[in-house]
Amino acid sequence: MSIELTKRAKKDLKKPDAVTRERILLTLYKFEMHQENIDFSKLSDSSDKWRIRVGRWRVVLDKNAKSGKWQVLYIKLRPKAYK
Repeated sequence: MSIELTKRAKKDLKKPDAVTRERILLTLYKFEMHQENIDFSKLSDSSDKWRIRVGRWRVVLDKNAKSGKWQVLYIKLRPKAYK
């Protein structure tokens, strides 16, 4: 499995502090390597979007049906992630 970040996600990744940024990247790495203990679930309002919870931050992903790759759409704080 592979993960790619959109332009927006790369920009969003600059917003958290360095420690949180490392936690987000580590969680994405764990997700890519199929490790357990990741808070990963489907968004209720959308059939094709998923989220990973990293503390107060949310990483929203979409799976490309053709390539099978996961694409990180954006990374936002909880209150702003679902608007």
